[in-house]
Amino acid sequence: MMRASSFSESSRCSLWVPVLLLVGLGAGCTHSKPVVEFPTLETLNRLATVPVAAPEIAAAAVPAGGWTVDASHAAQAHQEAWQPAEPWGQAFASSLPRGGRQPRLSRAMACIASELGRFRLAAKKEPPRALHEFILGACGAISPQVGTYFLQGSVPAEVSEAELLKQWSGKLENELAGKLPPDATDVGFWFGRSDDQALALVTYSQTRGESRPFSLTPDASGNITFEGQVAANVEHFAGYINQGRYGVESCLVDPGVPRPQFRIVCHMAPEDRTAWVQLVYAEPRRVLASSFIQTLVRRTPTESLVFTETAAATPQPASDTAAFSRAVLDELNAARAQAQLTPVQLADAQSATATRLAGHYFAAALGENREAEQDQIALGLLAGWQVPGMIRHGSFFSSLIPFTRDPSQWLNLALTMPSGRATLLSADIEQIALGPLFLSSPEGLGAVVTGYQLHHSNDHSNDVLRLFLRLSFARQNVGLGPAKKINGLGPILADELKRVNAGEREPSDVMQEVLQRGSEKLGVPLRGYIIETTSLEALQIPPDLMRRPSLQLAIGVTHHKPIGAAWAQFAILVVYVDGVPPGSI
Repeated sequence: MMRASSFSESSRCSLWVPVLLLVGLGAGCTHSKPVVEFPTLETLNRLATVPVAAPEIAAAAVPAGGWTVDASHAAQAHQEAWQPAEPWGQAFASSLPRGGRQPRLSRAMACIASELGRFRLAAKKEPPRALHEFILGACGAISPQVGTYFLQGSVPAEVSEAELLKQWSGKLENELAGKLPPDATDVGFWFGRSDDQALALVTYSQTRGESRPFSLTPDASGNITFEGQVAANVEHFAGYINQGRYGVESCLVDPGVPRPQFRIVCHMAPEDRTAWVQLVYAEPRRVLASSFIQTLVRRTPTESLVFTETAAATPQPASDTAAFSRAVLDELNAARAQAQLTPVQLADAQSATATRLAGHYFAAALGENREAEQDQIALGLLAGWQVPGMIRHGSFFSSLIPFTRDPSQWLNLALTMPSGRATLLSADIEQIALGPLFLSSPEGLGAVVTGYQLHHSNDHSNDVLRLFLRLSFARQNVGLGPAKKINGLGPILADELKRVNAGEREPSDVMQEVLQRGSEKLGVPLRGYIIETTSLEALQIPPDLMRRPSLQLAIGVTHHKPIGAAWAQFAILVVYVDGVPPGSI
């Protein structure tokens, strides 16, 4: 089971303060407050004392030879239509509701229905989560979740498909098409028989928003561009793509596109044949991000994709949770060394808390309507109350794997998706907390993992550089050149931001000082705004400012930790010249 990692949250104050009107004005945010409130350690400890039944995994094992998805059945582009050619598919399509919002007949959904149907007919159960996600990606779906309904029954061999279709036609309409949620956006269908069993299966996805059609293969530069809009209140977007065996890279989020619209560009490594992509968004005052696109991009659309479980030649089952954590840490650091990354350390006290809560988390994850409990545990662990140091970022990941207690196999699964790699293989992660869980029905392994990045200095020059790169990317997208940096403002920004970092001044007050001192020094009117956030991705440039033919600005970044906060939070200052001819400063 994997949940969207949490990466950021933001809040804003003192927007658009003109320097000539500063005198006598109060700051927009008098005292800085935590932009995210986390469950306390006491709350987690109370929850850990509540008895919980061990969860069960209702899944069948992956076939020994793996699982192949025929490329001829898969979609090659998002929103590729499916036209059923056989009688069962045509009957299902004709039974879909008339009028109103009718879901799309999707080639990706039809492919998924075929693969899940074939597996269920053979194994009599659902595939394990890892294979399920592979099928979704290999078939060309972009939704991280797909729902299913099915009809299955024993049918004598002498009953023809035409006769069975006549018998089941009412069920197709009432028990399959009729059960589709009103907000289902894409559907697919498959019918099959094996021995005396017949199975009709429908798949559907529910998309919160709309994405423009795009190819699942990269362009000549190796880029895949995602554009659209999410039907939610969005504070910021983020995207991640796997690179090579162990790498994960952030995608470029266009800061000039007003939320909840998005334009995100992910770069596929030249040597990769396939790569997983995950796009997430965070709502205001939420640090847990929601995944809205998860897809498997591929270099060659006609190449069939094969899923196999990677297992050690000689499995080494862990005897207890401590042995599991030691084995995972050793193997993880070996992988990080191979990727030329520094080793991570195990946060012992935080890991003990995570271990006591792992059973509660997975029981909620596999239960009905228990998302709030999941969120509470994930947020509480992300807080890192028992992690020494000042936390810059945290990421959360969880995974269950049945039919093994081998830590190596669990780690291989954890490193499949960008969310797992961002938690365990990010170059900036320094400490991790592991919360293992041993399962017996069937035998299996689960673990919740949090990764923590810490602040060590107030040098944010690389952060400022990244923000300018994002700004240049956004301006290039609308046919404009890069913004010009304001000369002479750097020392003022550094001086004032140092005071925020030391806890001597509030960010909103510093914004006014920067505007006042900068205007007096440069002799030009300045305007600016400030964002307090736990993620640099929250920076957005207003469209009217972004589209100026000549834009002169400065960006400053620092961090500080308000009273009661679990994490440090960024203060991002954006200052720009107002109404001055290009090249005047």
